[in-house]
Amino acid sequence: MTARTISMASELREKFKLTYFDSLHCASAILYDGVILSVDEAYDEVSEVHRIDPRSLL
Repeated sequence: MTARTISMASELREKFKLTYFDSLHCASAILYDGVILSVDEAYDEVSEVHRIDPRSLL
């Protein structure tokens, strides 16, 4: 976890009304490769991240 991740998470929480932990996961995904593996549709509102539903991998 970096200061950049925490700062971005704070912005994402405010802009997209994400929970604290969702915003941290989302910020980490954006800063890493832009992909997040989750069933949580809240990430779909964030254009900088592509959500992959793990159920689609079965």
